[in-house]
Parts: sequence; C-alpha cells; structure tokens
Amino acid sequence: MAVSGEVREGCGVCTRKWRGREGLRRPGEAVYCGVQDGVWACSRAWHVLGVSGHASFGQCRALESSSWMDPIIPTEPFLQTQVYDLANGGDLIFERDLFALTDFLGRTPPVFYGGQISDNGQLQWLIMANLPGKPESPMFRQIQFSLRENTWVDGLAHALQESLARLCGQNSLAIEGERFAHFARHSSVDSVALSNSRSAANHTQQQLNQYADTIKVIAKERRTLRQLVAKRDATIHRLKTKIAVLKETISTQVEQLQILEGEGEGEDIQGDGYSYVSNDNDYEPEEEGDDDFHQHLPAGMDTTFPLRIDG
Repeated sequence: MAVSGEVREGCGVCTRKWRGREGLRRPGEAVYCGVQDGVWACSRAWHVLGVSGHASFGQCRALESSSWMDPIIPTEPFLQTQVYDLANGGDLIFERDLFALTDFLGRTPPVFYGGQISDNGQLQWLIMANLPGKPESPMFRQIQFSLRENTWVDGLAHALQESLARLCGQNSLAIEGERFAHFARHSSVDSVALSNSRSAANHTQQQLNQYADTIKVIAKERRTLRQLVAKRDATIHRLKTKIAVLKETISTQVEQLQILEGEGEGEDIQGDGYSYVSNDNDYEPEEEGDDDFHQHLPAGMDTTFPLRIDG
C-alpha cells in the first residue's frame, strides 16, 4: 500500500489527525488512514476524500489482541459498497441480541460496512465492523475487525455474531448472571463457555418444547370449550323456539275455550266437568217426599211388600 508521510485531517468520522505512514499507529488507535493511488482513504468510515471511481480501503487493526480475525486488506477497489447501522433496526440473526446488549452496556450501536471485491476473479464481500468506544466514564474500548464472506448478507450475519461475542468477552464481569453471558467465548474466569452455551441452549430448547406442548393443550381445551358453548347456544335457541310455539298454541286454545264458554248453557268447560253455573235456566224444583207419595195412592191400597229371604 503506497502511503504518504504527511499529516492530514481525517475524513470527518475519525475526528482526529492520522499519519499516513505505515507503522506510526498510536497506542490505543485502532486504525489509520493513508493515501492510495492519489486518494485519501480512511478505514474507519470507508470514506474517501477526493474524487474516485471506487472507494479505497485503508489499513485496519482490531483492538483486541486476542482476536483470531486478522484485518483484511483488499488489493483491488470495491465494485460496490453497503452500510448497515444497527441503530436503524432490523430483523437479522443476532441483531436483536446485539442491540439489546449495547443498550444494556450503554454503548453506541455498532455500524457495519461492506465492500465487494474481486479476488482472482472470484467476487467476495469484505465486511468491517466498527463498535465505537466511549472516552467518558464508564469507558469502553473501541472494537474493530474485518472478515470476508461470499455475500453481503452472510458477511453481515457473521459480523453480528462476532460483534456479540467480542462485546460479551470484553464485558464478561458486567454481564455475569445475565442472558448475554452465554454469547461469550470465555467466561469471567477465562474458561471456555461453549459447554455452558450448549447447556443453556438445551435448557432453552426444553423450555420452548414445554411451552409448545402447553400451548397445544390450551388450544385443544379452548376448542372443546368453543364447541360446548356452540352446542349450548344451539340448545337454548331450539328451546326458545319451542317455548314460543307452545305459548302461541296455548294462547290460541285459550281464545277457543273462551268462545265455547260463551256459546254453552252455563257449563264451565275449563272446570272439572261436573260443575255447573247456577242461573234461572237450569233451576229445577225439589223432588216430592215420601209422605206426598202415599197421599197420591188409591184408597185401600196395601203399601206393604212381602220380603222373602231364602235361607
């Protein structure tokens, strides 16, 4: 990479002066800019000062000394570029966890830059992640790294996962006991966290399976209750209809009985069948007694009757 040794202002994102000469990186500074092919380039923002057909990529160094990802320096200009700011929101894998972690730690959401390059005729994407630091208390170190993937989406997903792991590793004590602790490669006592991650994943999966089974049972019970309610409502509707028909029938019969009572001769049709209404039309004199009966018999007629009892 051909660089000049003059001191120049950064691109506006760096907000500090950088020396364009290789090897003059200051302690604690993750990147530095340089002049490549007559174009001033800054790797922090992948921003170019000047006029150029393609963006140029300055040299990049990750802050973490334990990083297994070495910065990648492209040898050709970018064919196209992409920028993804986590603060704008999205639904990519690891994105919600990473955003929640940065919010929990009080950090600025990271920004990811991508550029497509042609490596010996094979198109690849160079992804650079920038996790800003914080000079005020509580202080945070800036984290930067770069990687390669075949597509922009794959590279972005890889960078999101890597950012999550590095943030968790850098803040292992702050996230101890939190759900983010399982994303770190090492625990707070520098032990490999893979087994813990597997245990947490298995436990989470078991909980999800239990939740799914519970949801199925609840759904079945609710379906049964809906069927019972529908059956009850149908029965109530049928009975109400039957009651309405019976009421109409009773009303009609009452009217008919009232008409028949008006046309009858004093008989109470609605009574017990043996009751009569007393009026002038159905009055009859009392029957004659036994004394009156003997007075009307011919004179000298024997009124005794022999009684024969066979013994």
